[in-house]
Amino acid sequence: MGARRCQGVADRSRLRGAHGVSSPRVSSDPRVVRLAILDSYGVEWPLETFARDVMQNFFDAAPSYRDVTIDGDEAARTLEIRGPAEFDLDLLAYLGATTKHDGRSAGGFGEGFKICALVGARDFGLGIRAGSGDTELEVFFDPVALGKELCYRVAPAATPGRGGSFVRLEGCSNEVFAAFEQARHAFFHDDNPYIGERIATDEEGSVAIHASNLEGDIGEIYYRRQFRGDIEYRTYGSAPVALTLACHRVEDELEGDRDRRVLDAANVARIVGARVAPEGLHAALLALRGHWERGHEVLGGLLAAAEKRALRFSWPEQWLARVPGGKDRGLAAMAERQGFKIAMAAFGALGMRTVTERYSGDLETRAPTPIERARIEASVDLYTALHGGAPPGKPFEVFDSERAAVHGQHLFDKVIVASRLLRPTTFAAGAATVVHELCHEAGGEDEPAFLNRLGRLLGAAIRNEKAVVQARERFERAKPKRVKPAPPEPPKLVAYTPGLWGPGSPERGSIECRVYVPPGFPPTDTIVQRVVAAGAAAGTPVHLYVFTLYTMDAVKHFRVPGLPTVLIEHVDVEPEVTGRPALRLRTYGPEQRVTPGEEAIRVALEGALTRRRRRQRPPAPKTTPAEDLVTRNLTVSAWCGSWASQTDEGLRGGAWRPALEAAGKIRLAALEADPGPNANELYHRVVGEVKAAVALSEELRAGDAAFEAGDALEEEAMGAAQAAFVTGFAAAGRERGERDFRAVREVTAELTGLDVAVDLRSTVLAWCVRRAGLPAGYLVAATSVDVADLREAFAVAAAVATRFQRALDQEERHPDYQELERALDRATPADEARILADEVAKAERARHMARRDRRHAEATHRVKATWETTLAATGSEALAGEACMRDVKRWFRA
Repeated sequence: MGARRCQGVADRSRLRGAHGVSSPRVSSDPRVVRLAILDSYGVEWPLETFARDVMQNFFDAAPSYRDVTIDGDEAARTLEIRGPAEFDLDLLAYLGATTKHDGRSAGGFGEGFKICALVGARDFGLGIRAGSGDTELEVFFDPVALGKELCYRVAPAATPGRGGSFVRLEGCSNEVFAAFEQARHAFFHDDNPYIGERIATDEEGSVAIHASNLEGDIGEIYYRRQFRGDIEYRTYGSAPVALTLACHRVEDELEGDRDRRVLDAANVARIVGARVAPEGLHAALLALRGHWERGHEVLGGLLAAAEKRALRFSWPEQWLARVPGGKDRGLAAMAERQGFKIAMAAFGALGMRTVTERYSGDLETRAPTPIERARIEASVDLYTALHGGAPPGKPFEVFDSERAAVHGQHLFDKVIVASRLLRPTTFAAGAATVVHELCHEAGGEDEPAFLNRLGRLLGAAIRNEKAVVQARERFERAKPKRVKPAPPEPPKLVAYTPGLWGPGSPERGSIECRVYVPPGFPPTDTIVQRVVAAGAAAGTPVHLYVFTLYTMDAVKHFRVPGLPTVLIEHVDVEPEVTGRPALRLRTYGPEQRVTPGEEAIRVALEGALTRRRRRQRPPAPKTTPAEDLVTRNLTVSAWCGSWASQTDEGLRGGAWRPALEAAGKIRLAALEADPGPNANELYHRVVGEVKAAVALSEELRAGDAAFEAGDALEEEAMGAAQAAFVTGFAAAGRERGERDFRAVREVTAELTGLDVAVDLRSTVLAWCVRRAGLPAGYLVAATSVDVADLREAFAVAAAVATRFQRALDQEERHPDYQELERALDRATPADEARILADEVAKAERARHMARRDRRHAEATHRVKATWETTLAATGSEALAGEACMRDVKRWFRA
């Protein structure tokens, strides 16, 4: 337990107990200590936490863990833990008082022992006795007015002079014995079988990195000699290595609550990496070689610590580091084809060669000149003539270095060529380089697809001499192409929006003001300026909204007697007698102004402030039970979605998280009519049922003899099957869930025999599962898988994917899962027609919106022009406003 300063006696008298009960006191019977903790005190510990906390009291105080003994008597159902240290039992009577004066006395927080006593006696029905030196205590509950109070009965020890301290538990179940046996391994000590060989440490031994002896690529975190979480390691194509991190020193950022929260592995790794010896840190980084490409939280923390210490190490020659920002993708791909392995960019700061250092050096590229571009285009057209199809339109760049070791490179996002090969007399070398690099669209330097394509093009060049001669002539007489400039797009007409005011977020204490005006009405600027000036003069922020109304329906909706109208806190600044909604010009005062006066706005604003100061908060209306039920269900639904989104999907695929959310919705729909449980109880009931389904799906996973753990596609297929079980179980019970599980497994077993690239199989799987009704992605519906639809979907997908793969083989192209997704979405004529219809409808909607926006913009400018023309001709704002309203009704089709 964490250290806490001992509070003085005066401080203890001010402490309060649970539920407002007064602080602990000794009753008139000096042998009974009352602890001011009721049996209803809101703390819940699982049995494992209880056992760990009891053991912690002794482990903290013992110089060696071997000094702590655990004696269990299964016949008598008793278990006794004993250690050599002693402590003052009186301190355990005070909530929050510590018994750790020197960091070595048993007990930690006094509060911790009392919570152990409460949980053990109340939740697990144990009889609890504890002792230290010549004093013992017994835990019991004493009835009081508010329930039952936790108490100690203190007496002299039955065997005085024995020394040390002990805790004796009576009435132990088999689960209690097992929990305490397992609790031995929850601490860092030499006899812990889970902790392997030490890899790194510092001079004081305050931090360490060990190999893990756990199975399944699992490491552990120990903080201050106590277990604080597992670390899962997944390696990719290399021997599995798992590390255990230990920090025995007090670190402020790792200090947690008394429930021993799980610590963040990356944070612990960073703290440990900052202190271990450099050679040990290097050894740990080398041990995590399986994660250099894709990263890991522990690796990230160690790398950050090494970079902060400005350490540099030697690395294997076959490894190169990426360049930050992904600017070396093409070079990295070429390096991989040549046998190099690519590590994360962070290794570059620790002395590993980067990809650009290995290849590019001082090689700088530029855009080709018009003449160079014409010669490149002649070479590209030769490739098209020989290959029978045009290459992807990747950009070309050139480099001028005479010392470059390459003539050109295909960097996947672009192609680079030496400028010395693009001179009038270098057709053979220049065209050959361009054609060679374009052949790399099929694969790497040593891949059969690339070699086959290059060989076919050489044969075509020999047979089609005419194409080569024409390309040479174009190359040698190259002239830049005249590109006809595209006609300029017509300038977009921007609507005239006077008084435009973004409401944003209201400031604290701001006054709401709404201005209703016709669209394109120039006096709107004057109104807005007056409102803002009035707010500034009154010293209060104004939250302003400007609404443009041009239909009678809108006027009726907002109940506006005319335009313009200004409401401050829903009160008209110059109220009209009738106040009937009307689409008409509204004027103010005998002068027939079209804007309210400054004084009227100021008075209305001050009135709003006065009303706000006098306003009393009205009592909240009582909600009906039906409304309470709806609110509860909506709350639980949101909680369930949040719980599902926080689960670790791992390699289970995209259907796992939404399946949990869908299962929660299914169970909530079955229970939402029950008015009994509150939101918290209903949430735990729903999540508990979903967790039960997940546990059963894990049993099916473990019992599937055909399942190959670790294979990415198999993991994803099993994840889909488990997701089908969870939703099926939630919808109709275990029988339905097992049926759905078997159906998905049967279909996905056929997937492994599908003659398509491995990268495409997961796309087929995801499409089939989604097509069959299983939730996927963020489109969650309370449903479960339809077995018939799943089989039909797989038959369709298998045919489409096979045709797609055949086309790829003929074109010698790499698979593109997005292309396959589009092909699957158009799998049937009905799908094709639906997608085409959607695209046509979308395009038509876009054209309609563009035409509407332009008409609206034109109309606002007409209204503005009418105002200016009429005002100049008549000098009357009222007449100008009337003319504007006529234009509004005409041009906006009111």
